[in-house]
Amino acid sequence: MKKLKSQNNIGYLYLLPAVILMGVFIIYSMILNVQISMTDWSGLSEKHFIAFANYVKLFRDKAFWDSLGVQLIWMLLSTVFHALGGLILSIIVEYFIHRKLQAVFRTLFFMPMMMSLVAVGILWTLIYNPLIGVINEILQVLGILSGNQTLDLLGDRSTALLAAFIPALWQWSGFGMVVFSAALQGMSRELLEAASLDGCSKWQQIRYIILPLLRPHFCGRFPEEDFMIYDAVHQAVLLHEGHKTQLLELAAPLELPPPSAREQQFQALWTQFYKTLEIKARHNEKGRMTHCPKRFWADMVEMKEELQ
Repeated sequence: MKKLKSQNNIGYLYLLPAVILMGVFIIYSMILNVQISMTDWSGLSEKHFIAFANYVKLFRDKAFWDSLGVQLIWMLLSTVFHALGGLILSIIVEYFIHRKLQAVFRTLFFMPMMMSLVAVGILWTLIYNPLIGVINEILQVLGILSGNQTLDLLGDRSTALLAAFIPALWQWSGFGMVVFSAALQGMSRELLEAASLDGCSKWQQIRYIILPLLRPHFCGRFPEEDFMIYDAVHQAVLLHEGHKTQLLELAAPLELPPPSAREQQFQALWTQFYKTLEIKARHNEKGRMTHCPKRFWADMVEMKEELQ
């Protein structure tokens, strides 16, 4: 126990340099800024304490409120689209790119984040340049711009915010991709492989995966019923009994007891109901197999007769 406590103390010592640097360069700087904001000081003259006069002047300035509105829009766009961009990139890498190439694409998507802001600014300024920029060249080729017509995205007030945000999105989506990819990689590959074997598309795998996601649905719809969902691929059972739900892993395949007389009656009623609704003239074997693969028919009461 003493050894464990000493190891924890060593961990705090490793954090101490970072805490000191944060205190000196961030916390102290914030306090100093607040102090200076309450003075009349040009940087060279003597400081004169004027309390909140600078703040009163600031709040009366229309340019401040315009800048604040732009900043709020920027924060909203960053919060939503950086996370959304990272999620989209992580899904593309994890589910739509071959495993051998995933590391390459992760590096490519993450590389912009390693660039300095100055380099990113210069790069996108050249891309947006009305005379030599790639965007204007593409628009000229597509016929959207004609002759000497150019598009100055950064110089136009109506497009400047969006044009400035796109490079930020390009640079920082890689960070969100790494975070979401770590979460996606933590999911069991066996579950995804089982879903693929069952005929699920990539998007269906993303949307529907496996028993834990089924739990709230079935438990919410049938709170008073006792039921069981069995995953034969992974020998897993979702058991809902007496308002309690548990996910169990089985050591051997599940063997159910023979149906009771009451259960057989319900099975016969359901089979008769199915046959009554079926229109033989519109029978479409391929269509039925599309909606429900034939390998599942052996577990469906109404389909067992067709397998015999």
